[in-house]
Amino acid sequence: MRTPTDDDRFGARFVAEVRRRSRSTFWPYTTLTELQGADRQGTVEVLTRLHVDMPDNVWTAFRDGSPEDAAAAFLEEVAARREDPVEDFERLLAGATSAPLATPLLIAVNVAVFAAMAVTTERPFSQTAADLLTWGANFGPLTLRDQWWRTLSSAFLHVNPIHLALNMAALWNVGRLLERLLGVRLFCAVYLGCAVGGSLASAASRDIVSVGASGAVFGLFGSLLAYVARQHGWPSQWVGWRGSRPRASLPAVPSGLLRRLRQSAIAFVGWNVAFGLMYRGIDNAAHLGGLVAGLASGFLIWRGREVSRPSSPA
Repeated sequence: MRTPTDDDRFGARFVAEVRRRSRSTFWPYTTLTELQGADRQGTVEVLTRLHVDMPDNVWTAFRDGSPEDAAAAFLEEVAARREDPVEDFERLLAGATSAPLATPLLIAVNVAVFAAMAVTTERPFSQTAADLLTWGANFGPLTLRDQWWRTLSSAFLHVNPIHLALNMAALWNVGRLLERLLGVRLFCAVYLGCAVGGSLASAASRDIVSVGASGAVFGLFGSLLAYVARQHGWPSQWVGWRGSRPRASLPAVPSGLLRRLRQSAIAFVGWNVAFGLMYRGIDNAAHLGGLVAGLASGFLIWRGREVSRPSSPA
């Protein structure tokens, strides 16, 4: 039986070195897995088939150097071509996932419900508690007794156009990214689950009429926060979770995009806290309940699920 040579293991060693060197940056790991069983020539053929255009010095490293030399030259060239990590990340992610569907659909449903309620009640600028209850608002004595459907229906109701606009803007900002990372079905499950979690927290805290999608949106931010935490090895560093290293299995969100989302989250939290102090129907307990539900679901999802990744390395 022929003993495997270094050339036979070239692809696997190349993959290992690329992963070691690129843990802090987004990388198309699905493509790398195709190289695991390739020899030296096979590695070049796979990259050529994927239309990887590299200068001669990089290909020389593949032909004559070690896998580690090839990985260093390859990543150096890739890094030199990346002028905007955010655009690069978004382009690669868009190439590997379907365009967001649930996010614009959820926004359309929320807007349609508010429009229908405004027309029916003839109060387009502010809804009364009685109107909101009729349309399915969350109210502890009713919800916890036998009208559990209010935990979900209340998440599609809003007090006024400002309340609606703030929630939908935040949903648009965080939802498009998270939907690509989760997929449509899981994204919808997280969104609706966080909506219910926020409503339950509100119903259990005090007897007020509560409405709004903010609990669900807080949950989306919580799920994304769990995703970013897993990239940095949390909470495995604290509680010893098993499994692959987070940075080797999840695409890292660029810092520029995280800053943009952080600004959106801060503005969203600030407006909702202020709104909750001004209007009795906006319950901050729902925000906390949705956030906790999002964090919990996020850690469970990112613990054992590998996100679909782009297949083009350039």
